[in-house]
Amino acid sequence: MRNILLVEDDSEITKLLKLHFDTQLYNLSCCSSAEEAISKAFSDNFNLIILDITLPDCNGMEICKNLRAKKIDTPIMMLTCHFPFPDESPASEFLS
Repeated sequence: MRNILLVEDDSEITKLLKLHFDTQLYNLSCCSSAEEAISKAFSDNFNLIILDITLPDCNGMEICKNLRAKKIDTPIMMLTCHFPFPDESPASEFLS
């Protein structure tokens, strides 16, 4: 089973992604704040982090940079409605 951390403040998007990822293949752990995301990233072993760029308490890019600076090398997929994507990003992928 693959462990995925979803960091998303929009409950409708969270529900939609739960429908797709909460299966026998994946264990989806959800949170909606930067503080909770960073705490979970350090306390659990995730195979993927799906991170919203626009969070109410912090920019998702800053969370990503913080995790990379602290040597969290879990692949990070940024979830965004923004385009174009930032040129210099520590994220692994972008999903729009």
